[in-house]
Amino acid sequence: MESSAIKIATLPGAGSKPRVNVEIAERDEFAAVLAGADVGLALFDQDLKLLAANALYQSLCGYGPTEIVQGTPLVDMMRLSLMRQNTSPAAIEQTIATALARLDP
Repeated sequence: MESSAIKIATLPGAGSKPRVNVEIAERDEFAAVLAGADVGLALFDQDLKLLAANALYQSLCGYGPTEIVQGTPLVDMMRLSLMRQNTSPAAIEQTIATALARLDP
């Protein structure tokens, strides 16, 4: 019997990204683990859209409770953070492009 809250499977082929499947019955358990963590945690899907983030992550990154919700693209979160640091628009887009290039295997 498998009791993990998250099942991670790597798709076959070069450059595959992990795929996360969370069973409906396991979501409450996963939410409790995420909320109870002593570190800020955020989980994104293969399209870099937010699946979940705990309150500590939101607090550490300076996001209000309604600023990031499930489905928010990582790029939008990065852009918001950089705008708050008074980064120029050109520098924001360059920083995002650099960060995304580093994520590519």
